[in-house]
Amino acid sequence: MRLRWLGQPYIKKSTFSKPLFLTASAIGRVIDFFANLSPYLVSRLWCYWVGGFEEIEYRFQVIKN
Repeated sequence: MRLRWLGQPYIKKSTFSKPLFLTASAIGRVIDFFANLSPYLVSRLWCYWVGGFEEIEYRFQVIKN
């Protein structure tokens, strides 16, 4: 599982001003890094501080017996 605070950057790049987009991207990378260290802590505590995440990516693995 991977969390992303600033989802769909290609859309935001065209709608935000350049300084706002760069600031949001930098903040998003920092939040994403720390959030992905402990997704459980994020789901219990961080969601109130940063307002939730725009993207949650799940990766599934097929295990063959």
